Amino acid sequence: MRLKLRVWLLSLLAVGAAVCGGAAIKASGAAGDGVAETPPVRTQKESAPYWLYDSGGYIAIYGEGKERLEITDIETDTLNDYDRELLQNGIPAQSKAELLSLLEDFSS
Repeated sequence: MRLKLRVWLLSLLAVGAAVCGGAAIKASGAAGDGVAETPPVRTQKESAPYWLYDSGGYIAIYGEGKERLEITDIETDTLNDYDRELLQNGIPAQSKAELLSLLEDFSS
């Protein structure tokens, strides 16, 4: 009986380690996995200093000049369909405070 319990616990630990390792590999390759450097064409006519887009399954921050500033660790597949659709077209942020507020909302 003790042997079965040990085997079961070791199996559970091995599965957990595999899942964590896969997530770490996915996250470490997000910034340099060949994702295009420029976001999709903006459909909105407004100007904003920051824009959020989906970039390879993660939320990316772009500047007004369409340069990618950062890829966050926020996975877009954890968001609802409406938010993912907004990210495809770009979400403007008029200030750093608004940008941080949007990122906080998406990460919770």
